[in-house]
Amino acid sequence: MGEILVRKNIITDEQLEKALERQKREKGKFLGEILLDMGVPQDQINKVLFYYNKRTPVGQILVDLGVITPAQLREALDKQKSMMSKLLSYKPLGMMLVDLGFVNYRTYLDVLSRHFNMPIVHLKYFKLRKAFQQEIGEEYALRNKIIVLNDDGRKMEVVLSEPSVLIQEELRKFMPAGKEIVFKLADPHDIVKLLQSNYDPYSVTGYA
Repeated sequence: MGEILVRKNIITDEQLEKALERQKREKGKFLGEILLDMGVPQDQINKVLFYYNKRTPVGQILVDLGVITPAQLREALDKQKSMMSKLLSYKPLGMMLVDLGFVNYRTYLDVLSRHFNMPIVHLKYFKLRKAFQQEIGEEYALRNKIIVLNDDGRKMEVVLSEPSVLIQEELRKFMPAGKEIVFKLADPHDIVKLLQSNYDPYSVTGYA
């Protein structure tokens, strides 16, 4: 990934060298996390990961970190496939692992954060501003469980309940030229609770 970023003139050889040196010192950190810490725009990192298929699968990250075993990963994948083959509702792999008791939700959220290079935010004391929500469409925000944290005209900060390449691309297309959008993550239950406290509760479906 680092070499691709250099070829695309997103980072310099010197920045890549510094990032790799940090990765050696900071065991367990992914290169994308370090580059994000160094100020490389999230959007540029994630585009490279997406378009060049360089993103490590969530399940593999959990195995690499020793959180779950390869056998547990296979069991979760088999159950996910079984649900899809029976035309039951789709459930993300991470949530399947949580349901099976192989990983707790906090760990799952942490892995998603590292996987998508999205910081985790806590919404306990956050006050939702409907004016910000209206900028992406309140109905769209409710349907996709999105919170707009801030918008200063140059940069919009958005919180997602589940990382979605489709939603990210839709929101990027909506942004005016030159305006940056930064994606973050929060506990889906907290997002639902915040939306339900500010809108008609029945307009926001929850999480079982």
